[in-house]
Amino acid sequence: MVVRGRAAGRCEAVERGVRCPAPGTDCDHVRPGNDHSYANLQWLCGPHHAVKSAREGAQARVPLHRPPERHPGIV
Repeated sequence: MVVRGRAAGRCEAVERGVRCPAPGTDCDHVRPGNDHSYANLQWLCGPHHAVKSAREGAQARVPLHRPPERHPGIV
């Protein structure tokens, strides 16, 4: 697998400037969507992949803020 080889089998997650030392297990999209190019793929360990996926799922569930509409009976 190209993505795993590019990462030398190690997780590519970086925290506070330090790359995770754990072996990678999951191929992940850097930016969610249908871009499956190698530039948009990274190799992550299970825990880092789970944290990233949970964060993306929570962001998807956050409703967009809209100002309240004025009641039509109020002029």
